[in-house]
Amino acid sequence: PPPSKVLCVQPSAIVDHVCNVTPEVLHSLVGDAIGGSRVIDYNELKGILACVGEFQSKAGGSASNVARSLTVGYGVQADVIGARGNDEWGVMFISSMKRSKVGTDKVSVQDGKTGRSAVLVCNGERTMRTCMSESVYQTAAGLHAKDFEGYDWVFLSAYGFYGPGLLQRAAELAKSAGARVVLDLGSYEIVKSHFESLVSLIRSGLIFCLICNEDEANMFYSLLRDSGRISSGQCVAVSSAPSDAASCSAASATISAKKLEDDALFESVIHYAFGGMGVEGSGEGSGGEKGVKVAVVTKGNRGCLVGVSPTVLSKGVAVVKGQEDTASATAVGVLDINGPRGQIISVAAVPGVPVVDSTGAGDNFTAGFIYGLMTRGHEVFDESLLVSSSSSSSSSSTSAPSSSPPNAYLSNPPAPLAAVERIATMACLAGAAAVQVLGSELGDHEWRWFHSRLNGNLAAEVVNNTAEEVHQELLQSYALIEKLGRGVVYFGSARLGQESPFWTRAVSLSQQIAHMLKVPTWTGGGPGMMRAASEGALAAGQTVGAIRISKEAGTSVLTMSKGTDLLPTGSVFTCKHMPARKVALTDAGTRVRGDERTAFVFLPGGLGTMDELFSILTLVQLKKLGAEYSVPIIVVNYDGFYDGLLHLLTAFDRSAALVSDELKETVVTESNEQVLQYLAKFYGLPTDNLPTCCLGEGYGQLCKYAVSAEVIVQAAAAAPEVAKAEAAEAAAMEAAIERAEAVKA
Repeated sequence: PPPSKVLCVQPSAIVDHVCNVTPEVLHSLVGDAIGGSRVIDYNELKGILACVGEFQSKAGGSASNVARSLTVGYGVQADVIGARGNDEWGVMFISSMKRSKVGTDKVSVQDGKTGRSAVLVCNGERTMRTCMSESVYQTAAGLHAKDFEGYDWVFLSAYGFYGPGLLQRAAELAKSAGARVVLDLGSYEIVKSHFESLVSLIRSGLIFCLICNEDEANMFYSLLRDSGRISSGQCVAVSSAPSDAASCSAASATISAKKLEDDALFESVIHYAFGGMGVEGSGEGSGGEKGVKVAVVTKGNRGCLVGVSPTVLSKGVAVVKGQEDTASATAVGVLDINGPRGQIISVAAVPGVPVVDSTGAGDNFTAGFIYGLMTRGHEVFDESLLVSSSSSSSSSSTSAPSSSPPNAYLSNPPAPLAAVERIATMACLAGAAAVQVLGSELGDHEWRWFHSRLNGNLAAEVVNNTAEEVHQELLQSYALIEKLGRGVVYFGSARLGQESPFWTRAVSLSQQIAHMLKVPTWTGGGPGMMRAASEGALAAGQTVGAIRISKEAGTSVLTMSKGTDLLPTGSVFTCKHMPARKVALTDAGTRVRGDERTAFVFLPGGLGTMDELFSILTLVQLKKLGAEYSVPIIVVNYDGFYDGLLHLLTAFDRSAALVSDELKETVVTESNEQVLQYLAKFYGLPTDNLPTCCLGEGYGQLCKYAVSAEVIVQAAAAAPEVAKAEAAEAAAMEAAIERAEAVKA
């Protein structure tokens, strides 16, 4: 699919000076005002850096961190727009961004100093003290419509509220360009000091996704309540929150240390962001105001809450109305708060992760969530919304509350919400990777850890050890696999076309398997047997996907015209490098979850097909396939095409070069019927409507539902034609020996 582009708005470039400090040093520098971010002047910054000793200087700022994570970790094209000073720190900022492949052409150079921040890390928690030059800043007037053209997503940080009208202007231009906007609340100090502007932006209908941490959500809720926008009765069990304006103000200085445990507060923030929960008579929450489509509250080591507005949920997601019974409401996890209803799910944090520094956790979480929206958003939201945000507006009206409990999260969410859970899990993994390193920039080790947890060890090895091009091709391939889903992967010759005696049977086999398993069909996207498999799956009305290489044996895939390419738009990715393609096709057939139905099916083919077969068999042999669940490997031996292969495996077995138990779930079949019967048995599916196998004598009979290489080699030895060949070979060898002895005599 065409890669998405992201524009990150960073009003002023910032260089972070990251340093580890002891509690005593931290207290001496900032007193009791620990946590969060505050503005200081340059003299104060110099004084802090003079006291901390060693520190690391890196390009910083929320928008830059998100852009860097997207490019390095996910292969997404991301650019930064903003301003930098004409000093050495501004040059360093640009150099750091370019090294990470982040586009910086939209960063202007202005007279003045580049922003700098002292990031004081103590026991894994950060305290930031930042100095900015008022003369170096991206203004609202300096943003133009052309700046946002061609971007699919725009990231904004609430730190941009320091520039009057900047975020509102950026959001408006993004919407006009058809981009979706993600807003991060920045810090609880920002929420407090720019509360009215924040409420206005959230209720403008310009924001697609809102992300905040628990401190920011806590502060936002307190200010909503104290300003009369919501009443305390609209949030259950929040007795630990301050109840009046004076206590709220007193608590704000230490709010980052409170960590309120009651998720009802966070649910209230999410529902307010959707456009609901207005106090009666206030004019809010009455359906006339707009809200965000997705709202996320991160909770540190307790994971996150993700809410999805009902105005954008795809068909098939149940939304319980107020009149329905409690049991039904609890089953789907609808919250009983006034206003537009949505779905909220809770996602746990990644356990057992050592925390070195939380500085980059939030930004890397955000990057992971944005990437998840790019790759899996189609499973959750209306396609019209994702095509153009200009058509998205909230029009849901308020409904009466039900009697369901507000904490009824989904234990088995329907498919769209399962995709939301997957997106949030990916984001939590990214945040977990970030806390393991000092600063916000992840290195090779952290990205390897991330991809290992997300896609399996095999993917992590390739991501970490191959050239940049292969790395990027893998990431694009994984994005396509995540979008379409794993399924049955077919391998076969690109040269065996419609005139081949195998063509009709291959098309029929793919159609029958797609109809039976109801999973995507994957191929190398070329002609011949690959096209036959794609045609069959399309005839069954199932999804098809392909990981192509620019040149197949005997043909150039890139020269295929639109008239001859049957694969749908957005279902194909073309690799330049074979290693990336091989790993991606293997991943497409690997069972990551126990409920997935996948298989590797080998149709008649040549060198490339044998390369794929022996690669996968070797991965199985070495237990390196990358998943805990076994996958059927089926060699389709039409008309004895693979008799020679079976003979070779027999030789391996006789020489002890192959141990039968190493190749479980491998089967050789003679007909489509045998393939269907085997898959039905493997996945426990009914066989009543499947054709009956007509097995003849020889290896076909012995290989019926075979699950080991031992059966394969025994079957090969039992095949009459193979036995004849072996006898002829032995006789010829004997005759040659006799002749040699006669010559010697």
